[in-house]
Order: sequence, then C-alpha cells, then structure tokens
Amino acid sequence: MSASDFFLNVSIWRVICVGVIGTLAVGNLAWMMRRRGVRDGFTRKLNHFGLSILSAAMLFGLPDEIFVPTSIATSLCVIIIYAWSSLSKNQYIAAVIASNVRDRDLPNGNFFVFLPLVSGQLTTYTALAIVNPLYAKIAFCAMGLGDGLAEPIGMRFGKRQYTVKDVFWRVRNTKSIEGSSAVFAVSFAACGIGLILSSSVDVVTTLALSLGFALTMTGVEATAPRGMDNMLIVGTGAAFLHFLAG
Repeated sequence: MSASDFFLNVSIWRVICVGVIGTLAVGNLAWMMRRRGVRDGFTRKLNHFGLSILSAAMLFGLPDEIFVPTSIATSLCVIIIYAWSSLSKNQYIAAVIASNVRDRDLPNGNFFVFLPLVSGQLTTYTALAIVNPLYAKIAFCAMGLGDGLAEPIGMRFGKRQYTVKDVFWRVRNTKSIEGSSAVFAVSFAACGIGLILSSSVDVVTTLALSLGFALTMTGVEATAPRGMDNMLIVGTGAAFLHFLAG
C-alpha cells in the first residue's frame, strides 16, 4: 500500500469519534468521578477500559486495509490529545491527564501515564505490521479489556493479594488473585472468540490455544514492570499466536 493509499483508507469520522470525542468524554467522566471521591485506580482504568471498548466497537469490524491505517491514525490522535491535556490550563482538556494520574505515581504521574500509552501503541503498530492483524486485535483485547479490568476488580473484590518483585523499578507491586482472574477470563474469551470467528483452526486447537494464551497473558500482566504492561501484553500475546497458531 502506497502512502497516498494509506491516508485515503483512514476513516476520518471514526478517528474523530474515538480519538477526540471518546478521549475527552471518557476523561472528563473519569475526572468527575475522581472529584467525587472515586479512587484513582478506578478512574485511570475507566480511561483505559472505556477507550479500548470504544476502539474495538468502532474499528474491529473494518477490513484490514481500512482497519490498520484507521487504528494507527486513532492512536496518534489519542496521544496528541493526551499531550495537549498535559500542557493545557483548560479544565476540560486537563481533565484527561488528571483522571489518569495515580497518587502512588507522584511526582512522576505524567510519566507513568505516557509510558504505557506510547509504548503500548507502538507495540500495537508493530504487531499489526508484522503478524496477522487478527492476532494483534486479540492481544489488544487482552491488554485493553483484561488489564483494564484487573486493577478495579482487584481493588473492589481483591481478598487474596500477593506481591511481585518489579526488577526494573526495584519495588514490589501488589496484585490479587481476583484481578489476575479477570485477565485470564478476558484473554481466554478474546482468543477463543477471535479464532472461532476467523475459522482458522478447529475447536480443540482453539481451546488449547486460548488456554495457553490466557495463562501467558495472566503471567505477563502479573510480572510486568510498572508502566510496561501494555507493551508486554500486546507484544507477547501477538507473538504467542503468531508462532503457535500460524
């Protein structure tokens, strides 16, 4: 595909709906909840989960030749909005970043917003370019929906907690069995549904791949260094399916 064809295949209205309207709407909703006392882990993941759901609903049904350029354009738009938000004094624009920053990440709150955002998007672009786009979509769902639910579920229902050493930042990250179970369930469902709809493998193989994929994604989410989980989930998930599903 030439550069001109790439840009011509971008669905502009979808980019605006997800990248501009969606980002600002979800960010302001999350900030309103934050100001009313909702914990920062919930509001941060509302942004993560909400944009992932909106992206999947608006983009995943498109043919690959439209899906890929539109997804990339949408991701770039989201990053631009977040960058604008980090500099803006307008309360509605600034709310996007404010609703994403966790108190435990201060004084480097913005850094821990942009690190997973940018690294996750770049890894998604790479996966879309290198492997079957279906595998990138499944890995994106594990990251966007599974990881997006893990922290809120862990905070609300997490009774069985455990800690994992973060070898990169040299701290210990607290996880929960309940949160990790959410990653497993969503990853298993995303892989199974994606493979079944594509009719690429038989039922037994689909179940085996889905189980292996879900276990892998759960392990990656649990052990990933802070801020690097988006990148590692998408990259590992896409690679897993590429090498094992063919």
